[in-house]
Amino acid sequence: MENVQAPQTTQSKPSKLSYYLLIALTFLLPVSFLPSFSLPLVKVTLVSIVTLLLVAFWLFKKLKDGEVVIQKDWVTLSVGVVAALTVLSGVFSGSLQFSFMGNGLEIGTVLSVLFGLALIYLTANILRSRDRVLVFFFSFLITFFVVALFQLIRLFAGPDVLTLGAFTDATSNLIGKWNELGIYFGLTAVVALLTFEFISMSKVFKVISGLALAISLFFLGVINFSYVLYVVAAFSLVSMVYWFASNRRNLTGEEVSFWKKNKVSWPSLIVLVLSLVFIFGGNAIRTNLPQKFQIGQLEVSPSWSYTYDIAKQSLKQDPLFGTGPNDFISSWLKHKPQEVNQTIFWNVDFTYGIGLIPTYLVTNGLLGFLAWIIFLGLFLVMGVRAIFSQTKDLIGRFLLIGSFFAALYLWIFQVIYVPSQVLFTLTFVFTGVFFAAYGIERGLPAKVMSFGNDPKKNFVATLALIVGLLVSVSLVYLVGSKTVAAAYFFKGVDAINTKNDLQGGEALMKKAISLDSANDVYYRTFTDLNVAKVNAVLSQQNVKQEQIKTQFEAIFPDVLDQVQNAIRSNPQNYQNWLVLGRIYAGVLPLGFPGAYDKARDAFAKAAEISPMSPLLALENARLEALNNNPTKAKEYIGQAIQLKNNYTDAVYLLSQIEIAAGNIKGAIQSVEAAAFLTPNDPTVFFQLGFLRYSDKNYKDAVPALERAVQLSDSYSNARYFLGLSYDKVGKRTDAIAQFTKVAEFNPDNAEVASIIKNLKAGKDPFAAAVVEKPEKRKTPPVKDKSGN
Repeated sequence: MENVQAPQTTQSKPSKLSYYLLIALTFLLPVSFLPSFSLPLVKVTLVSIVTLLLVAFWLFKKLKDGEVVIQKDWVTLSVGVVAALTVLSGVFSGSLQFSFMGNGLEIGTVLSVLFGLALIYLTANILRSRDRVLVFFFSFLITFFVVALFQLIRLFAGPDVLTLGAFTDATSNLIGKWNELGIYFGLTAVVALLTFEFISMSKVFKVISGLALAISLFFLGVINFSYVLYVVAAFSLVSMVYWFASNRRNLTGEEVSFWKKNKVSWPSLIVLVLSLVFIFGGNAIRTNLPQKFQIGQLEVSPSWSYTYDIAKQSLKQDPLFGTGPNDFISSWLKHKPQEVNQTIFWNVDFTYGIGLIPTYLVTNGLLGFLAWIIFLGLFLVMGVRAIFSQTKDLIGRFLLIGSFFAALYLWIFQVIYVPSQVLFTLTFVFTGVFFAAYGIERGLPAKVMSFGNDPKKNFVATLALIVGLLVSVSLVYLVGSKTVAAAYFFKGVDAINTKNDLQGGEALMKKAISLDSANDVYYRTFTDLNVAKVNAVLSQQNVKQEQIKTQFEAIFPDVLDQVQNAIRSNPQNYQNWLVLGRIYAGVLPLGFPGAYDKARDAFAKAAEISPMSPLLALENARLEALNNNPTKAKEYIGQAIQLKNNYTDAVYLLSQIEIAAGNIKGAIQSVEAAAFLTPNDPTVFFQLGFLRYSDKNYKDAVPALERAVQLSDSYSNARYFLGLSYDKVGKRTDAIAQFTKVAEFNPDNAEVASIIKNLKAGKDPFAAAVVEKPEKRKTPPVKDKSGN
């Protein structure tokens, strides 16, 4: 950060363009979107391109001026250390592409962090005067009103209004996740509150600030994100105490009158009281507002204890530089606590810990994490010094305190939460605003390094700056290519899913792959499309085997080629190996040469990456069942159930193996014994009921399945077979009630809807439906919501 004590009277074109770009970024970032396009990617692209252009303008200006200003303070040095250690962590990660760029410059990649750190420096240099800092805050408030107006309309008019091809449900918003919208409104509440406190305003501006504060508080109540409420309450308390303490002396240090000493900060007090009411007000306030608008969102992340356990295990293997930026998932898969498998989140692959900064302990190692802690500590020290320093007037006080509190608020959520692009970027920008305000009000020591008059220095510096310019331009092209590729990809998915245009979707996906050949998601999705084509060929009726074989041999090499490309792109993603294993397992009944061995090897590689996954054990069990090896299949089922003791899919497969072996009576006796020993295990009672149903003993299936449902209300598969059993014993009304409940948990299941329709019409549940009997299928008929 250059010394910004004196504003420039004249500005060069790069300097003016940089200023306009930064203000444009502040305004556009929260409101930017494109119809039928990934909202996070739109914002990532905007931030990346604007940041790279700002870097390019800065480099061009340094080339023109022939000098570089190096800031001589510990905070700036710590920013450089964080950047250097982040790069080193990426270099030693073993996967440069994934750590540096990921699939879409995800939060935590090397480039995303470097862009953020660059924005601190660039913002501090661009906002070189009070007027520019005030314009920044004004731009932020204008954007807030756009976001608030959009959200208020959707809140009161309903989620079907202003969908704009991008906002499809009640929690969709311009910022990101629903809780992130709460964090954004909390930030606005803090800024509006400080504006009230420290700026002598006209009535119009008071109304604007008061309206912003009121709207923010309203949304805090609607969103009801407890972390935001606690943090806003803490900031309002600090603001109230600070106002009272600072008013004991005026800005020149002289004693003020008695009434001034004891003046209460009413805005801070009101915000504090309302925050506490939302926190402790009970269900009447804390939950009724979200319920009134029928809005709620489940958001889950590893707890503090889980994050700590993952970090402890990970640091044993990679203590200094960690697993690599953007690679928390590899440690999660290897060291996931087994108790997570018993929850509904058993198959969620978490890519971050409890918060972004704690995640760095795993991904960046001890050195990288320590660098972040030192930077935040120095930032906090500078902020404390700033807010207790003397300023010329209230404007200067607001610039220091407003920018510091806003940045501190956002950094708190970097520690306790994982934000997406808008909040991530605003954190670094507001930090730069604070450094700019600090330089304006207090000044920062700097050293000017001139290279224009020294031939050697001029050559080296010019070469470095030109290389920097070329890298910036290249990255703009690379980011643009990834964005265009993503556009083709999403259009391809839309063409397939909504228009049933397989040929058009395939062509669009090929374009995406040609522009971004390092994205394994594209290859894997394209593979799924080709697998569907293979299945369509193999399921043809009244077609000669020779024709089917010819069609299959024409398609299958492309399927293998695409999944191999996905593996080459990211060999550490177990899902790529899982897809490969499933492909070979699928062609095993056709006598494909070496299919069993190749499927087994692929599943083994996937299990090596994700050893705590019960799904992979089950895939091996299915493979062994296809290979007519029931004994080995049962061993793998045992492993799956050991990892997840309420695994319905594993129990389902085990029951089918017993039925196929003609051992259904013995299996029932074994499960009856297990039910006696574990009377509170719903999965055991489901297996017992399912076996009795398969044995056509519907009368005895009913009590077993009723017990399973009693123990687990959302056990959809137990309700499914209970409904069928009720129908078999003549309890049609009870059967309809069960399937109605199943439909609540599976609202998009056409088969369940058809069964309900048939039952209400007095018909057989599967009347006029060409479906395989549910007890004969490879997988359970419906999805469970209870983690089974």
